[in-house]
Amino acid sequence: MFTAPFLNEPEYAGVAADKLKVAEVMADSLVTLKPVMRVRDLVNALTSTSHGAFPVTVTDVGDGHESGQPIELHGSITRNLLLKMLTHRVAMFDPEEPREVSVTRSPFHTQIPNHHPH
Repeated sequence: MFTAPFLNEPEYAGVAADKLKVAEVMADSLVTLKPVMRVRDLVNALTSTSHGAFPVTVTDVGDGHESGQPIELHGSITRNLLLKMLTHRVAMFDPEEPREVSVTRSPFHTQIPNHHPH
Protein backbone atom coordinates (compact mmCIF):
# COMPACT_ATOMS: atom_id res chain seq x y z
CA MET A 1 0.00 0.00 0.00
CA PHE A 2 1.32 3.45 -0.91
CA THR A 3 1.09 6.32 1.52
CA ALA A 4 1.68 10.01 1.06
CA PRO A 5 4.75 11.38 2.81
CA PHE A 6 4.27 14.25 5.22
CA LEU A 7 5.26 17.44 3.44
CA ASN A 8 5.82 20.57 5.48
CA GLU A 9 4.02 23.62 4.17
CA PRO A 10 4.86 27.22 4.94
CA GLU A 11 2.54 29.07 7.26
CA TYR A 12 0.98 32.14 5.70
CA ALA A 13 0.23 34.11 8.82
CA GLY A 14 1.55 37.30 10.22
CA VAL A 15 0.72 40.98 10.05
CA ALA A 16 -1.54 40.67 6.98
CA ALA A 17 -3.45 37.70 8.44
CA ASP A 18 -4.16 39.68 11.60
CA LYS A 19 -6.02 42.33 9.57
CA LEU A 20 -8.13 40.03 7.40
CA LYS A 21 -11.81 39.49 8.07
CA VAL A 22 -13.39 36.05 7.62
CA ALA A 23 -15.70 37.41 4.91
CA GLU A 24 -12.65 38.52 2.91
CA VAL A 25 -11.19 35.03 2.67
CA MET A 26 -14.33 32.88 2.81
CA ALA A 27 -15.88 31.38 -0.33
CA ASP A 28 -19.55 31.75 -1.22
CA SER A 29 -19.94 28.03 -1.88
CA LEU A 30 -18.51 24.97 -0.20
CA VAL A 31 -16.28 22.81 -2.40
CA THR A 32 -15.36 19.49 -0.82
CA LEU A 33 -13.15 16.60 -1.85
CA LYS A 34 -13.79 12.89 -1.33
CA PRO A 35 -11.20 10.68 0.41
CA VAL A 36 -10.95 8.70 -2.87
CA MET A 37 -11.77 10.40 -6.15
CA ARG A 38 -10.84 10.53 -9.82
CA VAL A 39 -7.87 12.69 -10.77
CA ARG A 40 -9.98 14.55 -13.33
CA ASP A 41 -12.51 15.50 -10.62
CA LEU A 42 -9.68 16.74 -8.40
CA VAL A 43 -8.17 18.76 -11.26
CA ASN A 44 -11.63 20.22 -11.96
CA ALA A 45 -11.96 21.35 -8.33
CA LEU A 46 -8.50 22.93 -8.48
CA THR A 47 -9.07 24.71 -11.80
CA SER A 48 -12.61 25.89 -11.13
CA THR A 49 -11.83 27.51 -7.76
CA SER A 50 -9.10 29.55 -6.16
CA HIS A 51 -9.58 27.90 -2.76
CA GLY A 52 -6.41 27.46 -0.72
CA ALA A 53 -7.73 24.40 1.13
CA PHE A 54 -10.57 21.91 0.90
CA PRO A 55 -12.52 19.91 3.50
CA VAL A 56 -12.41 16.15 2.89
CA THR A 57 -15.74 14.38 3.42
CA VAL A 58 -17.90 11.56 2.11
CA THR A 59 -20.99 13.75 2.58
CA ASP A 60 -22.41 14.90 -0.76
CA VAL A 61 -22.75 18.67 -0.51
CA GLY A 62 -24.25 19.06 -3.98
CA ASP A 63 -27.62 20.52 -4.86
CA GLY A 64 -29.53 18.13 -2.59
CA HIS A 65 -27.65 19.15 0.57
CA GLU A 66 -29.31 21.89 2.60
CA SER A 67 -27.23 24.75 3.96
CA GLY A 68 -26.72 24.43 7.68
CA GLN A 69 -26.87 20.63 7.68
CA PRO A 70 -23.79 18.98 9.21
CA ILE A 71 -21.19 17.23 7.11
CA GLU A 72 -18.97 14.38 8.24
CA LEU A 73 -15.48 15.90 8.17
CA HIS A 74 -12.57 13.52 7.58
CA GLY A 75 -9.96 16.28 7.45
CA SER A 76 -8.73 19.00 5.16
CA ILE A 77 -6.02 19.33 2.54
CA THR A 78 -4.35 22.39 1.08
CA ARG A 79 -4.10 23.28 -2.60
CA ASN A 80 -0.29 23.27 -2.35
CA LEU A 81 -0.20 19.73 -1.00
CA LEU A 82 -2.64 18.52 -3.67
CA LEU A 83 -0.49 20.09 -6.41
CA LYS A 84 2.63 18.40 -4.98
CA MET A 85 0.81 15.05 -4.86
CA LEU A 86 -0.38 15.43 -8.47
CA THR A 87 3.06 16.48 -9.68
CA HIS A 88 4.76 13.48 -8.05
CA ARG A 89 1.83 11.08 -8.60
CA VAL A 90 1.61 10.33 -4.89
CA ALA A 91 -1.29 8.16 -3.64
CA MET A 92 -2.64 7.46 -7.13
CA PHE A 93 -3.86 4.05 -8.19
CA ASP A 94 -5.54 2.35 -11.11
CA PRO A 95 -9.18 1.62 -10.18
CA GLU A 96 -9.09 -1.48 -12.41
CA GLU A 97 -6.37 -3.12 -10.28
CA PRO A 98 -7.42 -4.94 -7.11
CA ARG A 99 -6.34 -3.16 -3.96
CA GLU A 100 -6.89 -3.35 -0.25
CA VAL A 101 -8.70 -0.40 1.27
CA SER A 102 -8.98 0.19 4.96
CA VAL A 103 -10.83 3.12 6.44
CA THR A 104 -10.30 3.89 10.09
CA ARG A 105 -12.08 6.48 12.12
CA SER A 106 -9.65 9.09 13.38
CA PRO A 107 -9.90 10.24 17.02
CA PHE A 108 -10.15 13.72 15.47
CA HIS A 109 -13.11 12.69 13.27
CA THR A 110 -15.91 15.18 13.79
CA GLN A 111 -18.91 16.79 12.20
CA ILE A 112 -18.96 20.45 11.29
CA PRO A 113 -21.95 22.49 10.24
CA ASN A 114 -22.18 23.26 6.54
CA HIS A 115 -22.58 27.03 6.61
CA HIS A 116 -23.05 29.16 3.52
CA PRO A 117 -22.83 32.94 4.00
CA HIS A 118 -25.94 34.87 2.98
